[in-house]
Amino acid sequence: MSGPQATIGASTRNLVLLFAGLYAGEGLCALSGLARQPFDHFGKDVAGWSATRLASMHALLALPWAVKPIYGALSDNLPLFGSRRRSYLVAANGAAAIACLALWPAFSQSGVVICLLVLSLSMAMSSAVAGGVLVESGQRYGNANQLVTQQWLWYGLSNLAARLGGGYLAATSAAAAGLQTAALILVVPLAGVIALSW
Repeated sequence: MSGPQATIGASTRNLVLLFAGLYAGEGLCALSGLARQPFDHFGKDVAGWSATRLASMHALLALPWAVKPIYGALSDNLPLFGSRRRSYLVAANGAAAIACLALWPAFSQSGVVICLLVLSLSMAMSSAVAGGVLVESGQRYGNANQLVTQQWLWYGLSNLAARLGGGYLAATSAAAAGLQTAALILVVPLAGVIALSW
C-alpha cells in the first residue's frame, strides 16, 4: 500500500501507540490509580485522619479534575514553546514525575498532600490535552471511534492493574513505604508518556 492510505495507516498506528501510553499512564496515575489505597493507608495509620478528614483530602485532590475544561482551552489557545499539544503533555507528565519523586525527600503530611495535588493537577491537564489530540486526530484521519476504543481499553486495563497493585502495596507494606513505593513506580509510566509525546 502506498500514497494517502499508507500515510493514514502509519499515522493511525502512531496515534494508537500514543493513546495506549497516554491513557495507560492516566489509569495508573489518576486519583483512583496505584497511589489511592496506599494514600488511604497513610492517612489512616500515619496521619491519623478521621474518615471525614480523609474524604476531605480526596475532595481536595479531585479539584483539579473539576476544572479540566480550562486546561483544554489553555492548550487550544496558548501554545507552549510553539506547540499546542506536545509541550503541554511533556510539561504535565514531567511535573507529575517530579511530584512523585519529591515524595521521598518531602515526606510529611503536608508534603504528601502537595505532591499528590501536583500529580492530580498534572494528570487532569494531560487528560484534557490528550482529549484534544484525540478530537483533532479523529477529525483529520476519520478514526475517532478507533481512538476512543483505545482510550477506554488502555485506561480500563491499567486502572484495574493499578487498583490491584495499590491494594497489594497497602496490604503488604508499612503505610509510608507503600505510598513512597507507589510514587516511585509511577515515575516509570510518566517517563514513558513523556518519551511518546516528544
